[in-house]
Amino acid sequence: MGFLFTGIFWGVVLVLLGLSVILKAVFNIHLPIFRLVLALILIWFGVKLLVGNNYSMNCRGWHSGKGAMFCESSWSQKEGSDFSTVFGKGTVDATNGTTPIKVSTVFGSTNLLVSKTVPVEVRSEVVFGALSLPDGSIIPFGDNSWRNDAAKVAGAVPRIVNVSVVFGECRVVEK
Repeated sequence: MGFLFTGIFWGVVLVLLGLSVILKAVFNIHLPIFRLVLALILIWFGVKLLVGNNYSMNCRGWHSGKGAMFCESSWSQKEGSDFSTVFGKGTVDATNGTTPIKVSTVFGSTNLLVSKTVPVEVRSEVVFGALSLPDGSIIPFGDNSWRNDAAKVAGAVPRIVNVSVVFGECRVVEK
């Protein structure tokens, strides 16, 4: 509810009110300002319900220990196993640990850092995006699997990293 008392909310209301006056005076178009403001409030509450209350308003967007929306954030493996970047930029440091993780990018950009010495297998699903792998290949669409050199050694049990990219970009970088 605190959003209703912020400058962003009232700035949008004033811009809509100004546009309404201009459209009515110049083009004789009536813009129902009350309905638009009510619709914006309902959309805001809907977004808050979808992303939950564990997100905090930082960097002009939402971020938590596992995700970022409309902002830039960084995470390490010890913070969780699922990481999401939506309309923002994220960096996931997965150089330590052996447990499987999942990295999702939707309309954003994510850097995934993996270790050269730890066996890693990246399993990806890409839809209208780009997955850049350390060997120079770029996957724009479809399912793919990539293993680093440490995972290609006989008997090595790779760490599974599931990557989903939808209208975004994910770069896998070996450190």
